[in-house]
Amino acid sequence: MAKIYVTCCPLCEKDFKTRKALEKHNTKHSGNDMPARIEFSQANRKAPQVIPRLLKGCDQYLKWLAELVECINSAHNPSVPGK
Repeated sequence: MAKIYVTCCPLCEKDFKTRKALEKHNTKHSGNDMPARIEFSQANRKAPQVIPRLLKGCDQYLKWLAELVECINSAHNPSVPGK
C-alpha cells in the first residue's frame, strides 16, 4: 500500500492530501495568506525532502536541450519538413 502524506490547515487543523486542496480550503478563511512552505507528514513523521543534485556533464545536457528546443520550434514551422 502506498504511503499517504497529508498536510493540514494551520487554522482549523483539517487534513488535505494536496497543496491545491489546501489552497481551495484556505479561501474559506478570509484574510489569511497561504504559508510559503507547507510540510507533508504521515503519522507525525515528515515526508522525505528531495535534495537537489548538480548535473555532471552539463555541456552535454545543454547541447541536448538546445537540440530539443530546435526540434520543437521547427515542428511549429510549416515550411520545415517533418523528421
